[in-house]
Amino acid sequence: MIIKIVVEITPNYNFRWKYSEELNSFVEKECITMYSRDHFFKGIYGWVVGYGQPPQPHSDVLIITNKKASLGEIISGKIIGAFIRCDGDHKILCVEPDREIEDFDELPEDEKKMLKGIYPGKYPGDAWVGQALAIKILGNHDRSINWLCDN
Repeated sequence: MIIKIVVEITPNYNFRWKYSEELNSFVEKECITMYSRDHFFKGIYGWVVGYGQPPQPHSDVLIITNKKASLGEIISGKIIGAFIRCDGDHKILCVEPDREIEDFDELPEDEKKMLKGIYPGKYPGDAWVGQALAIKILGNHDRSINWLCDN
């Protein structure tokens, strides 16, 4: 499944989009990102077009890529998995649409290690999952429902 992604955070750039109620628009805000953690993320972070947008409930997405993008740019990604969190803040995982990978399990070990470095799954119920469950998560993007957790 190919989706459109709004770029929110990029490598080597200490800013992200933050909604300003005062201005009724998005502005850049300095932040600490996954690019400064122990395991540098090779890719882009954003949200899925058509599934909400910050500051309202929305669907976050990570896309593994070496391509450059600017804040606010719309790019395409192919869903291959997700990181589920019992707080409901799930992360859809994508690769570039032309990659011959269809599922999280098909990723090279170095990319899996990179992802587990930024989201290690240290809380009960947290886990990396494959494409089928990721698509189901996206279809049920109401983050108030923790339907994946056994709590």
